[in-house]
Amino acid sequence: MKSKFLIISAILFSHVAIAQEPLKIKNIGIGTSLEEINKNNFECNKSTLHPELTECKSINEFTVSNAKVNMTLKLTNERVIEIFCYYDHDYYEQIRDAFLNKFGEPTYKKNDVVYNAMGAAFSNDKHMWIDNGDKLTMSERVGKINNSVFVLTSEESRARDKEDNERKKLHNNSDI
Repeated sequence: MKSKFLIISAILFSHVAIAQEPLKIKNIGIGTSLEEINKNNFECNKSTLHPELTECKSINEFTVSNAKVNMTLKLTNERVIEIFCYYDHDYYEQIRDAFLNKFGEPTYKKNDVVYNAMGAAFSNDKHMWIDNGDKLTMSERVGKINNSVFVLTSEESRARDKEDNERKKLHNNSDI
């Protein structure tokens, strides 16, 4: 009876994937120090909207799996809390396959369709890896049909974004 329970439990929970390697991009991950960031080609400035945040933008394009990627980092207390990267859609499959190889099967996968202004349909796959509260989300198309992104966020970063969104809703609904 005990072995049947273990087998059933294994089947039920087999869809939950855990990243094979820590979620890092070019050896930069959640918690990487500003000192380490400064060793790379980044230009860092205090955020104008949030003085407690430092935003660092890559001076030169990085390559991820031989694809050119523009990277922006958000830091608090001189530690990375978010990594945002955008790149040309032509490299989407190449980067996705590299992530699958490095991080394993995603925790979540979703296949969507998006439409342009002319009504043409395009695939818009989304993948998400979760590791110790950090989330790496990859979207095939964002904004324009030919833009792809991946974002590595910490719990702190997601909480900050949620607060900002709630503040914007309150501001938009005010009678002023």
